[in-house]
Amino acid sequence: MWQVSSEVFRSFLFVPATSKRFVNKAIGLETDAVILDLEASIPHDQKEEARGCLSDAVEQLRQTRKTVLVRVNPGNLKDCTAAMEAQADGIVVPTVEQPEDLLCFSSRLDQEKGLFPIIETPLGLVNLPSLLATDLPVGGLMFGSEDFVVRMGSRALPCRDLLFNACWQLAVHARAQGITPYGIPGTLADFSETERFREICEQGRRVGMAGCPAIHPGQLSVLNEVFSPSEEELATARRAVEAFIAAGEKAIAVDGKMVDYPIYERYLGLLEQQQV
Repeated sequence: MWQVSSEVFRSFLFVPATSKRFVNKAIGLETDAVILDLEASIPHDQKEEARGCLSDAVEQLRQTRKTVLVRVNPGNLKDCTAAMEAQADGIVVPTVEQPEDLLCFSSRLDQEKGLFPIIETPLGLVNLPSLLATDLPVGGLMFGSEDFVVRMGSRALPCRDLLFNACWQLAVHARAQGITPYGIPGTLADFSETERFREICEQGRRVGMAGCPAIHPGQLSVLNEVFSPSEEELATARRAVEAFIAAGEKAIAVDGKMVDYPIYERYLGLLEQQQV
C-alpha cells in the first residue's frame, strides 16, 4: 500500500447516507471528515436507496470543504461505483481480513482516491503484513474496536487489557509502511462518558494514532482537542527547534531536557501538524 495524501484527520463522523437530517447537521459540525455510511446503519432493504442518496449528500458536504468518505459493504462493487460517481474522496472498507477484501475494489476506484481499510477482527490484525503489501492507494488504516471485541469471544470486554495491544500493533504496522493509523483502544459506544472517552483517546494518541472516527457529534470536540498539539506543546517544540538549529544541530539541553536529532524531528512533526 502507499498513502495517497499527507492529509491527517483528527476526527471523522459516521452519518447514515439515507438521513438528510443527519447530513444537514454534519455540515455545521467541526469534523475533519464525514463518512457517509452504506453499511452498518443501513437496513438491507434500503441499500439501493442509500446508494441513490450519495450524490446529493456528497455535494452538500463538499460545499463546506469537508473531506467526504463512503463506508461500503464488504465486497460490494456497486457501493464503490456509486461512491466514485458521487465524487467521494475515498472509501472506507469494513472487516478487512485478506488482500482480496481490498483488491476487489481496485478496478472501480479512481486513481487519486484512497482506501481506508478497517481492521476489526483477529484475522485482519494477524494478516496486516500481507494486507499492507498490496499495491493499492490508501488514505489511512482504521481500527474497529467494537467488532474486534465481538470476535474475541462472548466473555471479552471492550477494555484496555484487550484493546491496547491490538491498537498498538495496528499503529506500528501502519507507521512502518508510512500509513496514518486511526482509532482508539476502547469503545465508541459510551458517547455520554466524556471523560472516559477522553482518557481512551489520549491512550490512542500516545501509541501513535492520529485521530479516530466518532459515532456521535458530542465526541468530536474531544477528538479534535486530544489529537491536536496543545499550545504548551507547540511552544516547547518551537523553543527546542530554534535552539537546536542555533547550536548547529548538535545535542543541546532545552528546558532541562536533551534535544538531539530524534527529538528534534518529533518536535518538527508537531509544528508541521499545526500548519496543515
